[in-house]
Formats: sequence, C-alpha cells, structure tokens
Amino acid sequence: MVEFALALPFLLMIMLGTIDAGRLFFDYLDLRSAAVEGAQWGSHNTADTGAISARTLGSGAPPGTSVAVSMDPGCLSATTPGVAGYVKVTTSKTFTPFTTSFFLARFGKGSFPLSASSTMRCMT
Repeated sequence: MVEFALALPFLLMIMLGTIDAGRLFFDYLDLRSAAVEGAQWGSHNTADTGAISARTLGSGAPPGTSVAVSMDPGCLSATTPGVAGYVKVTTSKTFTPFTTSFFLARFGKGSFPLSASSTMRCMT
C-alpha cells in the first residue's frame, strides 16, 4: 500500500503527460494538413491571399490557428517565362496542455508554440 501511494503521483503524471503529448501531436497533424490544403488551393488560385487563408482555416485547422500566406512574384505574373513562383502557407497556434498545465506552469512552460508550413509551385 505504501509503495503504491508513493508511486501513484508519478504514474499519474506519466499518464497525463502521454495524453497531452497525444493532443499536441494531433494538433500538429491538423496544422500540417490545413497548411497543405491551403497551399494546394493557393497554387491554383493565386489572386487572393485572404481566400487562401479562409480555405486553410476552413479545412480542419484547430481553433485559435493563425495563417500567414506568402507568394513569390512569379505567382502573380504568369507572363514572365522561365520564372517559377511559389506559394507558402504557414499555420501556427499556441498549444496549452490541460492535464499537466499546473505542473508545467511551475517550471515556466505553460504553453508551447506549434507551427507547420507548406510550399507549392504556382500552377497558373
């Protein structure tokens, strides 16, 4: 009984940390998937960066995600031969664990920045 009482807090922290690590991983996968979707759509529709951001956020990005879109000049002028243009979509979010936040806040790390980006060649 005494050994179990001494080991229980450590076992709970390992279990709760695993749950938060899984949530962090799934949020990163969602960020990456949204960035790829936005870059694919943006490679065909280069006229409006606001529409690319809206498409990125609407494709399953986690709540609280911010989107940054950048384009090379080659994307905007298809009349220049031999100049390849690229569109880059970057998604970012601050991840806050809910099971181990009380423990991590004591060490000054209550949240983690997550970001993912995707770059694709413009097809216009």
